[in-house]
Amino acid sequence: MRLAAGRSRRTTFGSPIRLDHLSAACATGIACSYVGAVPTCVGVGVGTDALTGVPDALTGLADTLLDVGDPDAAADVGPFWDVADSDADSEATSAVQETTTPEDSTPAPDTIDSMDSMDSVDTIAEVAECAGPADCADADPCTLDTCAAGTCNHTPAQAGASCGPAKTCQSSGVCACADAKKTGPTCAACLNPAANGPNCVVQGNCKLASVWPGLVQAVSKLTIAPANVGCDLDGDGKVNNAIGKGLSAFLNSLNNSLANGIVSGNAAWLLHMPGWTMSDDSFALYVMPGKLQGAAGSCNTVASDGGCTYAVDPTAYDVSAMSATCPPLIAYPNAKVKSGPQFHAGSLDQVVPITLNLQGAALSVVLHQATVSAEVKGNGGAVTMAAGLNCGVILKADLEAAVDAVPEGQTSGLGLDKASLKAMVLSMLQADADANGDGTKDAFSFAYQWEAVPAKISGIGVP
Repeated sequence: MRLAAGRSRRTTFGSPIRLDHLSAACATGIACSYVGAVPTCVGVGVGTDALTGVPDALTGLADTLLDVGDPDAAADVGPFWDVADSDADSEATSAVQETTTPEDSTPAPDTIDSMDSMDSVDTIAEVAECAGPADCADADPCTLDTCAAGTCNHTPAQAGASCGPAKTCQSSGVCACADAKKTGPTCAACLNPAANGPNCVVQGNCKLASVWPGLVQAVSKLTIAPANVGCDLDGDGKVNNAIGKGLSAFLNSLNNSLANGIVSGNAAWLLHMPGWTMSDDSFALYVMPGKLQGAAGSCNTVASDGGCTYAVDPTAYDVSAMSATCPPLIAYPNAKVKSGPQFHAGSLDQVVPITLNLQGAALSVVLHQATVSAEVKGNGGAVTMAAGLNCGVILKADLEAAVDAVPEGQTSGLGLDKASLKAMVLSMLQADADANGDGTKDAFSFAYQWEAVPAKISGIGVP
């Protein structure tokens, strides 16, 4: 832009251009200018600005730097302006000095302190970055955009601050889904790669399964075994089942809850064996919670015709895994079909999370030294499992901690507070297993009875 002539209010750039201070050093007909930060006498004529005497090349550069359409450019003017606070009553009063031309050799006044002191002055338009917060919007929901003294400020929002539906600002300043298990523009649960796209990442670096090849079965019967049914864990030729013996008074309640979940399909257990073979080779067994698809009663969940379809509960998977696919949390890596045919899996190192529901009080514990066995019936896709046993031990310390973790309200069905429940359970159970091999019996033996029938998996369900 060309320096505009006309009436104007005082500028706020700070120290004025004092061309009159330079005029004494230049001959008549020679205009004074700044080249960079150095005062220079320049002859008026070809290649100079007729009004200021500044060479055209520098005038063009100043026009570019002071273009009011680019507030950021004005901040970079540097050698042309000395930016400082102004004081109307001090010698540093901000103003623009009127310069002379060859046609007008009348000395210019030092400064212009009144808007009415001249009919025409040369001024620089005042440049401000913003007039309000709206001028500072940077489209980043994790910054607080404000305008102060004509300058935009972008302060990082506090971690955890909302930055959209179901989203919060992270400590890194990035707006992301508040629930790390969810993703996508709307933070919908990333449950089905087929529906949400091939790059459907839940958390970490893994993706949930979208297909379940091999053999799939649904548990059609599941009960906590009575005292006389179980596995020989110590090799003495006798059944070990301290839980079945000690909690015999609760077995009906516990088993009714398990049966209702299986028959209704609302609390199903699915067995997936992707490498299933009956040739004595090892393969993996994955145990996953699921739910029946379709209306209740749409299929017979305990029948062997394989007519029921289930959705896997996403909580079955370790979504924090840094692997290509999210692995199931309950996995037996060494399953095998032996002569009989008998199905076997598990070892002394195997651990499996389980839940015991004592009339509303859910005790979440870990089954150590877990093993699985069953009789295999049929072959191909018509395989069923019968007379199954799932054995192991529950550490006394784990059971005590599980009772302590139960919310107070959950023990009301037993008419007991937590302290009384713990005392009752421990008085009913007698440790019969040495879990760590130190010679002290510190765990309770346990056994499930189960059967399974062919089933299908349609996908991942909603938690």
